[in-house]
Amino acid sequence: MHSCSMGIDSGTIFGLATPPPSVQGSGIGIIRISGPGSISVAGNLIKNDLYGDEIPFREFKLATLSFEGKDLDRCGVIFFNAPNSYTGEDVVELHVHGGLAVIRSVENALIKLGARPAEPGEFTRRAFLNARLDLLQAESIAALIGAAGGAAQREALRQRSGTLSDKVTILRAQLRDVLSRMEVDFDYPEERPDGIETDEAVGSLKRISNDINPLLESWDRGRMLKGFRLAIIGLPNVGKSSLLNALLMEDRAIVTSSPGTTRDVVSASLAFGGVPAELLDTAGLRLSDDSIETAEAEGIKRSWREVERAHLILMVFDTSIPISEENSAVVAEARVKADKSGAAILLVCNKSDLDTLWEPSKIAELVDSPELPHVIISAKTGEGIDQLRSRVREMMNLDISPDEILLTEVRHRALLEETNGIIDDVRKGLSEEIPQDVAATELWGADRSLGRLLGEGLGAADLDEIFSRFCIGK
Repeated sequence: MHSCSMGIDSGTIFGLATPPPSVQGSGIGIIRISGPGSISVAGNLIKNDLYGDEIPFREFKLATLSFEGKDLDRCGVIFFNAPNSYTGEDVVELHVHGGLAVIRSVENALIKLGARPAEPGEFTRRAFLNARLDLLQAESIAALIGAAGGAAQREALRQRSGTLSDKVTILRAQLRDVLSRMEVDFDYPEERPDGIETDEAVGSLKRISNDINPLLESWDRGRMLKGFRLAIIGLPNVGKSSLLNALLMEDRAIVTSSPGTTRDVVSASLAFGGVPAELLDTAGLRLSDDSIETAEAEGIKRSWREVERAHLILMVFDTSIPISEENSAVVAEARVKADKSGAAILLVCNKSDLDTLWEPSKIAELVDSPELPHVIISAKTGEGIDQLRSRVREMMNLDISPDEILLTEVRHRALLEETNGIIDDVRKGLSEEIPQDVAATELWGADRSLGRLLGEGLGAADLDEIFSRFCIGK
């Protein structure tokens, strides 16, 4: 069990577990109280006797809250006894009416009764310190609260149930098996039956690395679960705004037959395979020209800025007009910016409902970019839009197996990279015949890295940084 002295006192705390009340209020507000004095503090607020001969744990009871002779609210109350609560401590939930005055009056009474406002994430931090969950599970709770799409929600729930924790625990057990057999060898060299030969140790470490590598490779997909940016670019009047509207299935952007209608970036939100995306309809791009007036020039600058910030660029072409040198020049510039940012480019051949002046399937060669993928659509009729959606999911690698474990946090990736780096160095060292006691000393560093993933060996400052990202009531 973790020590409870890691930067958080063991007093009684309270926090609003529901969103802060607005001026209009809400139907309900849940105030959570946790700590050794939570039941007595709540008892001093409850006007009517709920307890009887014993406290009604895990039962929803109606009560009138009163303090200093003044009734505060008629509400619901639930008691949870340690260690059978979220935090592992005695916990009381007050389900009060969600008005600003009600919530503030109850909070003020709690302070006068000796409780203090909780720090961000302090309830979950106490749950971690009281071994109700490990740190990977604790972090998944913040990820679940912050999930903006179904895919992120599903992955956070899986990690809350312990999928990543179990994987790390297995990796650590495998590593410790190698370590224990190494230590038998150099502590008791005359008793080799339980020891390990160098070739066997190298093979075992290789298998551990092979199990870590898929986790590291999942990072690019895992981080995308939080959302990505998709920029729609192209020359004026190729149908960028029409494409935005077609993807959204609503008239979000103004569409006219006049080129240059969009002078600023128009943004909208959409989900691809349960992953949120910010769609950006940009001003029509043109090469530098002294005749371009100021407003259009500023719009073009903003378009290029969005290209630099995008994860995926949809480069739109009008198949009913000839391909020009300007098309190739704009694609070349987009490729330069995409290479710097790591963005992907998809060529979108629009207006397939009209007569075409060139073969859309040849678009990549026509703009001197034979390696770029393409899709053929009509934003006006909707033809090809489903294929475009599928291509976006494919290029962003959003089709995730339900059995796959994804890394979604920078901390997790860094510690697994550290673990894998140590294991790789030891493998090379063993192949070059370094002593096993030296190898074992290095491998204990890998073990510590895996332990830090689960929350072992972290100081108060580390936990402060992790839990500061949580909301107050969690």
